[in-house]
Amino acid sequence: MHKIGIEKLIGAAIAGVDNAIIRSKREAVRIAIVGRPNVGKSSYLNCVLKKERAIVHHIAGTTRDATDTDFEYNGHEYILIDTAGMRHDLKIKESADFYGSVRSKEAIKRADIALVIIDGFDGLREDDGRVMDFVIRSGRGLVIAVNKWDLNEGVPDKKWLEMLTKKVNAAKNYPVIFMSCKTGKNVMRTLDTAWKVYEKWRSMIDKARIIELLKALNDIGEVRYNNIKIKSLVQDAVKPPSFTVLSKDAKSMKDNLKRQIENFLRVNLDLEGIPVKVRFSK
Repeated sequence: MHKIGIEKLIGAAIAGVDNAIIRSKREAVRIAIVGRPNVGKSSYLNCVLKKERAIVHHIAGTTRDATDTDFEYNGHEYILIDTAGMRHDLKIKESADFYGSVRSKEAIKRADIALVIIDGFDGLREDDGRVMDFVIRSGRGLVIAVNKWDLNEGVPDKKWLEMLTKKVNAAKNYPVIFMSCKTGKNVMRTLDTAWKVYEKWRSMIDKARIIELLKALNDIGEVRYNNIKIKSLVQDAVKPPSFTVLSKDAKSMKDNLKRQIENFLRVNLDLEGIPVKVRFSK
């Protein structure tokens, strides 16, 4: 009101701007922390930061908006995006839940990698599968984190993983980490895994490797059996890696063969965690 102290206030506010600009020029991977309500998303953020950055409460829906937090770990820069729980449209009863879900989907689209957190004690739900499906359709890298594993003493990881891939078949193509935000077990491992997925997500494959794969593709049993000749394999884009398979027989290729070729590329290029896109053209 009396214009006293304004200059000092502005000076204090912009004191760290130069450092912030320098830091922003460093490469950072944007990770959206997503999942249905009350699976431990905010607990995860607090565990990583080792302080109570996000409000944690046993009542679902505490987080209403997506918030970004800069973080450095093992020499890499991360931007962690805490989001509201994603609900199925039929389960949304309040406007806050609706907008929270919308913002969560927007956060996934502006992220590089999505860390989908599942409540390992409560079990897998349909909404978990829907969240993973949205991430994959959005073309983002995906890491699956099964939280509250400290409550599942005696339950083999392998048994839970078999149940997951049986209910969500696509999960077999993405890394799964069993963690506990309460004890800290494997929490930081999710960041190392996310960085590895990020590097694959933005990678351009060497041309010599592409030529090798083209030869191997033509040696696939079903390709040879059906007298199909693949003329060319081209990587069109990154984020995620996208390929075009050129063949005069493209229109006659059956869906199961197309899936076989997609899986061949995923395995041979070590693209676990990446929604590989393959286009078939004549």
